[in-house]
Amino acid sequence: MLVAHTRTESAQSAELKVLALGAMAPTLRQLLPEFERSSGLATSAWFGPPAVIREKLITGEYADVVFTAAPSWDELLQARKIQNGLDIAKSGVGVGVRKGAMKPDLRTGEGLKAALLRARSIGGGRFDNGSVGTQTLLGFQKLGIVDQILPKYRFYLTGAALIQALADREIEMGLSVIADMAASKDIDYAGPFPPGIQEYILIRAAVTIGSFNPNGAQTLIEFVRRPARAEFFRAYWLEPVI
Repeated sequence: MLVAHTRTESAQSAELKVLALGAMAPTLRQLLPEFERSSGLATSAWFGPPAVIREKLITGEYADVVFTAAPSWDELLQARKIQNGLDIAKSGVGVGVRKGAMKPDLRTGEGLKAALLRARSIGGGRFDNGSVGTQTLLGFQKLGIVDQILPKYRFYLTGAALIQALADREIEMGLSVIADMAASKDIDYAGPFPPGIQEYILIRAAVTIGSFNPNGAQTLIEFVRRPARAEFFRAYWLEPVI
């Protein structure tokens, strides 16, 4: 006799699918195997910009857990694609240079300003996607150099594309989430935007509406968010919020 299984029963043995912005990649790549061992649940993760995460969910792609930032977060809530979630961490803007290049002094706003004006070409995220590109533009505005930077600023859709352009010498300086810049072995990390110029992105996590395993998804979020993770987050270039 064939036994019909419910969708929830089938999902218990299926993997949890995670969509996460790139700033969470180094952290989740370390934590997900640990979660799998402790929970017995398999996981798979895709990393990319918040705007692409939003598009994937709006167009019907399946996921169980989302790690993203505003305004994509707000749009997903309004579209009833995610449940109310939890604050996870904060991510700032980091500066990368070509391998072996002299690293600029970024300890002060004046140092960052001088480095940006000196660079012949700069790459970063789009200014309208609500994530690192938006935060980067805010930094330019604080420094009062938007008009000088725009003519030599090139847009890249992902941190991976930006890093590749920097490694291929298409650009002289790259600006992306700190985790992208610091974790790459293909470029050198120069440091974060300094205090007073840095604008942090708040990363939140939520279970999707329609997840086949919402209990497992919530368990994963709570596992990542443990208060004891504060130093772990800092080790992977995020700032804790709890």
